[in-house]
Amino acid sequence: MTAQNFLASIFPLVPQRCVADPTVCGWSDFNGFIANLFNILLWLPIPIVTLVSMYGGFLMITSGGDEGQFKKGKNAIFAAIIGATIVYGAEIIFSLVKGGLLGTLGSSI
Repeated sequence: MTAQNFLASIFPLVPQRCVADPTVCGWSDFNGFIANLFNILLWLPIPIVTLVSMYGGFLMITSGGDEGQFKKGKNAIFAAIIGATIVYGAEIIFSLVKGGLLGTLGSSI
């Protein structure tokens, strides 16, 4: 197994038929690449939001009565929630616009 095939099996970014034979790729494969990239990027905020929320909770728990430290932790959790709302709100808007343009409301990317 080559390194390229190994990466394609872990991160299915490039459509599989293009990995096997790059000369057969067309416009629909490019659209598939963009859709795969978008789907992978939607999973990226999950661990970030989790880690920032855990950090904020840690700051709040270890504040020891220090209002500044407690507020810093609260702001970190709030920022994580706002960031997740923006990212997934944008995904919902993108799906609605895409569905309205292509007439495929309710389908995945």
